[in-house]
Parts: sequence; C-alpha cells; structure tokens
Amino acid sequence: MIQTVCDDYNNALTSIFGDNKRVVFDTCHNNENFVIRSQEREILYAIEKYHKNEYDIYWMFKENLFGKIILINVEEIINKSKTPNFCNFEKYYKKEFISRINMIRNNTRNSEKKDKLKLFIDSQEIISDNIDYERCKELREQIEAIRAS
Repeated sequence: MIQTVCDDYNNALTSIFGDNKRVVFDTCHNNENFVIRSQEREILYAIEKYHKNEYDIYWMFKENLFGKIILINVEEIINKSKTPNFCNFEKYYKKEFISRINMIRNNTRNSEKKDKLKLFIDSQEIISDNIDYERCKELREQIEAIRAS
C-alpha cells in the first residue's frame, strides 16, 4: 500500500513538474511518514495548502541545512484512501509563487538590488492563466541571482 501511494504521488507530481526531480515524494522514518522534498519553497507551500483546502490533509513544513520538506504520518494519507489528483493546483502554486517573489523583492535591503529586482519583475509576464512551471523556475533562479549578486 505504501509503495502504491508513493508511485501515485510521484506520477502526479511528475505530470506537473516533469521528471527532473524538482519534487520527490518518498517515505522516511522507517515508513512512518511520507515526505515531499523540493528546494523550491513555493512548491511545498502550494502542495501543503492545496491538500489542506481540497482534501483536509495537513502536512508539516520543515527546513534545515539539507533542504526543505513537508511531511505527514503515513496513516493520515492511507486513512483518507484518496490520492489527490492535483486538479486546481495551479491557483495554489500561482499564489505561492507570486508571494515568494514579492517576499524576495520586499526583503532585499540593498536599494540597488531592490530596484533591479523591481525592474526585472515588472518587465516579465510572471504568470499567465496557463502556468509554465519550467518558466517559473527560470524566473525564480534569475530573481535569486539578482538578489545574490
């Protein structure tokens, strides 16, 4: 049963983000918990809020030196006996992506970098109705590069 859930989630996440390991669903703690790993906080926040609002499934976000995850007890998913199909996920991702970009821009203290970020962000079509997740990743990497410069 646990492997089936892992396969179902990985297939669903791969259909959204591609087979590039941006998002990985797995187990941890001797199969006591399911975990979703990603280096992109907005993806994890979007999945977390999507599951909460659409399926009444509550994940816990954690971050440490090794990366970012959301995790949940295996029984929480198995007892719901439904693998989310990620319909309407785009609206959650869109909200979290824009929130992340605004947070980066607003929390940049260097006024020159802040101005560069504002110009860059304002010059882009950040998100349209049809989300291109790869394009969002590229934009985020460019924004992070400006912030880090």
